[in-house]
Formats: sequence, C-alpha cells, structure tokens
Amino acid sequence: MKRIALAFKLAKVLMQLQYRKLRFHQLYICISTPCYGNIGDHAIELAQQEILDECGLNNRYLDISSVEYSYLKKILKKVIDKNDVIIIDGGGNFGDTWPTTMQNINAIVSTYIDNRIYIFPESWFFTDTEKGAQLLEETSYIFNSHKNIVLYARDSWSYHEMKRYLEKVSVKYSFDTVLFKNYSQENSQHNKKKKIGLSMRDDKECVDGSLIKSLYRDLKSIDIETIVICNDSYGCIDKKDREQAFRNIIELYEECDAIITDRFHGFIFSILCHKPCMVIDNATGKIGHFYEDIKNDINGCLYINSGMYDQKLLVDFIKSKDELILSDRFYKNREKYLNNMKKDILRWREKK
Repeated sequence: MKRIALAFKLAKVLMQLQYRKLRFHQLYICISTPCYGNIGDHAIELAQQEILDECGLNNRYLDISSVEYSYLKKILKKVIDKNDVIIIDGGGNFGDTWPTTMQNINAIVSTYIDNRIYIFPESWFFTDTEKGAQLLEETSYIFNSHKNIVLYARDSWSYHEMKRYLEKVSVKYSFDTVLFKNYSQENSQHNKKKKIGLSMRDDKECVDGSLIKSLYRDLKSIDIETIVICNDSYGCIDKKDREQAFRNIIELYEECDAIITDRFHGFIFSILCHKPCMVIDNATGKIGHFYEDIKNDINGCLYINSGMYDQKLLVDFIKSKDELILSDRFYKNREKYLNNMKKDILRWREKK
C-alpha cells in the first residue's frame, strides 16, 4: 500500500508540473523541501512559500519534497527548463554538521548548472577537520563554477564566511526566513504559577550533556512549572501537514511565560511569540551569531554559552519581569530585508 501511495504522489507531482508548464512559460521550483520531523525547517518552508505568494508567484511555484525529489531526479532534470528558477531552502544547511544535506545542495547546484538558483537565508559552519575541509573545498568549487546564484546568509558571521569562500556567488544578508512568516501572537497567557518552556536539542547540535543535567536538576529545585517542548516529531511530516505541525508547536510556546532553549528556531519562535528567553549557544554558533546581529535591538533575551551557566543565573532569569521587546530598528530592518529578497526573486521573473 505504501508503494502505491508513493506512486500516486509522484504521479501527482509530475502532473502538477506539466499543468503549470502549460499555463506559464517559467516556473519557480522549490526543490528537495523538508519532510523529516524538524518543525523549524518546516516553518522555514512555510515562510518561503508565503514570500513567493506575496511576489504573485502562487501559481508558478511547485513544492517538491526531498522524498519526491529522490525518486524523480532524472525525470525532473529532463522536464525542468533552463529558464525555470530553482529555489533551495534556507536553514542551518551549509557546513559539515549534516554533511548529506550539504552534499545534496551541491548536487542540485551541479545538476542545474544553467538555471538561476535562489537560496533563502542560511547559516555556515565547516569544522576545522579533514572532512570539513574536503566538503568546504567541494562546496566552494561547485558554487564558484555556477554562473547565476543568489545566496542569502542569516547572520553576519556566515555572510563574511560565504563572501570569503564563494567569491563568484552573489551573497547577501537577511534575517532567518521564519521571522517573515505571517504570524499573529495569540492572547498572552496568565498563568497562576510562572510556566517555563524548555526546548532543547538531543542530537549532535545539542549543548554539553552536563549542562542539560544541571538545567533539569535546577528547574526541579525551583517552585515553577516546566513544560518540555520538542521541536522534532521524530517522524515524517508531509508537506500538506506543515502548517498544522507548526501550529501545534507554536501553541506550546504561547502557553509559556518564558522560554529556555538551545535551538535556533526555539529562539526565533520565542521572538514570534514575544516570550522572554534564555538562549544557550552550542558548538555551531548559530544562535550566538544571530544574537550578535540583533542584541542591541532586543530586550528580554538572555544569551549564554555553556561555560556561563549556573543556578543563580537561572533563578535571576525566572524571577525577572522583563518582557521581550524588539526595537523599531529591528522591524525596519525586517521590512528592508524582506523587500530585498522579493526584489531578487522578481528580478528573474519572465513575463511571457
């Protein structure tokens, strides 16, 4: 039954592609979009598609998931025209933390060497190891061999690293795409007892295990309600279920008075919900790099690294009455970056 369902899904993708090609001279192909369980990455895809809708491309783009793409690679190469624009998701994808993701992006860039390629805001992190150096060399060669890529960085540190190694690529800066998602904060909670949301990774990007143990121990010793928020579903999420999956998680953030997280999108979701947050950086530096960019434009956010944590710091954060407030400059920059991305997307639109 699963094979039959998959066959119908693949046939549907190809039919949608052919139908759009009959209607439009040019398509925007969102290629290899997430279907794994990371809600942050699904929120990225939702926000990206909202931006494409706002650009008037709602009937011109096609969402091809990573599973669909893995089966349809050879067919898509034949039916996607050179004038079609390839869209690659933003996220924490550039580097060797998740090497198969970087290799997949490199393969897409190599496959569509004659197409214009647009890449939404990304983080950059290659380790100082033999494997990291090899993947960096491969990535630099492939990207610098392509004639028409626009690549956005989602923090200043990544921007400078991209400019350093991808000298022939048009590298630009923007906030993470989720910060552009159309989201209205729900009514603020009025909990009788302060409620803390704890959203921590449990994969290779998580903070030091001893810190997590200390954090759980210290929270238990304080008279406070804690709810664990897991941004991973540990299963596949179909593209039709993305919005509901995002809503299920963001409602948990809304339920809390404050958030503690080592997740990049735990930080971003806290901003969306205007919840005070303690953000703990890890080895990849994704949180710290973005925090450095906005630290003068945000109040109610405590940034620490693993070596800074202690119980007093936690207690002071929980007792604090600070609200998360963003400056006018933050919102002006957000509008500027969004407009810049839209201009780049529409610059490639052909009106035939």
